[in-house]
Amino acid sequence: MRPVWYTDGSTKGNGTKNAHGGFGVVCVDEDTQEILYQYQEFVEHTTNNRMEMEAIIHAVKQAYAAHLYQNAPIIKSDSAYAVNTFTSWMYGWQRNGWKRSGNKPVENLDLVKEFYELQDAGQLCILQHIRGHMGNKWNEYVDKLARGLIQI
Repeated sequence: MRPVWYTDGSTKGNGTKNAHGGFGVVCVDEDTQEILYQYQEFVEHTTNNRMEMEAIIHAVKQAYAAHLYQNAPIIKSDSAYAVNTFTSWMYGWQRNGWKRSGNKPVENLDLVKEFYELQDAGQLCILQHIRGHMGNKWNEYVDKLARGLIQI
């Protein structure tokens, strides 16, 4: 069994006061293409970046809770922002007292710190950026989960 996790977030009205969205997560056995786990959640007053980050955090937690990984969970996301935040930027922000350059605040700091704490506690993952909407079956699937087009 080779479990791989796919995540996606989506928001309607992103950047507006009444924005609402959701995220989707699916874990697939890469050998058999069997769905091992899937989840979707919907949230009021949110942003697309928050939903992308929530999806990744959910995948990490669930992978460890259900032992659906080899060595470290492989998580694929089409969000360059979330992947860069969690694989690169957050380490500099942490060293800088959770501030960006120019002493600017970190957006979505609660989620950044939550992911950092999971990693620090040993819940490591291999986070990979994939191009969205390029015909990847499972990326398209989690996109539909995030947008509520698939009811589970």
